[in-house]
Amino acid sequence: MPLVSVLAPLWPRLRWALEDGTGAPADEAGPLPPTVRSIAVGSPSPEARRALAGESSLLVDTLGRGFLPVRTHMGCLVAEGDPVLRPGSGSSWHLIRAFLDLARASGRLPVLREVSPEMADQYRRMGLRIRRTGIRARVDLADADPVTSAATPAIRAAADAESLGYRAEVLPEGRAIDALSALARLSPGLHAASLQGASVIVIRDRSKAVAWARLWRGEEGGEIRLDRIRSAEALPAGPIDLLVAEALQWGRAQGARSLVLPDAAPAQLGVWRRLAASLPLIHEPRYTAAPGGWRGRLAAILLRLRPPVILFPV
Repeated sequence: MPLVSVLAPLWPRLRWALEDGTGAPADEAGPLPPTVRSIAVGSPSPEARRALAGESSLLVDTLGRGFLPVRTHMGCLVAEGDPVLRPGSGSSWHLIRAFLDLARASGRLPVLREVSPEMADQYRRMGLRIRRTGIRARVDLADADPVTSAATPAIRAAADAESLGYRAEVLPEGRAIDALSALARLSPGLHAASLQGASVIVIRDRSKAVAWARLWRGEEGGEIRLDRIRSAEALPAGPIDLLVAEALQWGRAQGARSLVLPDAAPAQLGVWRRLAASLPLIHEPRYTAAPGGWRGRLAAILLRLRPPVILFPV
């Protein structure tokens, strides 16, 4: 058996476009199916952001009612986050059942990660085992102003970054797409389609972009979500604090109720500790749903494993 056929299932790079029930794979960097885009652009959820960014595979309802970001890992089929539904389409029950059927048909263990408490209750009624696995941080912008104007650890770090020449700028959607080449240096493979429907916040060192993230806005007066922060390697402490501080100020100027923060990358844990000491964070629990018994325990083990790195001569 060719070596590539053995290794291929470990690194799937295709987005599943199951629109119209065809099941035909599409190029990951290509345009999203129209059904997915029409649903995603109106949703501020992190799952919709992943779809717009082309960062996950998608299980799409054949009737165009919603989709679910999915990926394969070792022997598991993993759904990342809650289903994204078209307004007025009703329950996500049909989409979850399709996900479980797909896992069964492919011989993989179904796992639903980073789900909200509401969806966790539904999965529990479906017979899956639920466990709390993390939190998501939210900042109430009505309470953030006196904190962001005070000499808190995060604000001091942001001010230090400004004194070193770092500057923050929020680019609306059109200007963000114009800045694609500069952002792509920090995010290889970035596609223009992933910037549609979002503003972008950029940190520059003089004129060079050194960090950026998307800003997704929901309904008027609702919440704004800060996407995963991409940054140059060996970036000193301070610029990421400046990025978050600018996002807070921008959110308040937009009349938003709250700002949802992304998960912290390992290199950004110091920033998140300063934020926790500086801002009135509201922590929302997130859960994982999986089969009960030995199958669920096996899935938990497989999710902690990483495929081996194999170097081929070139």
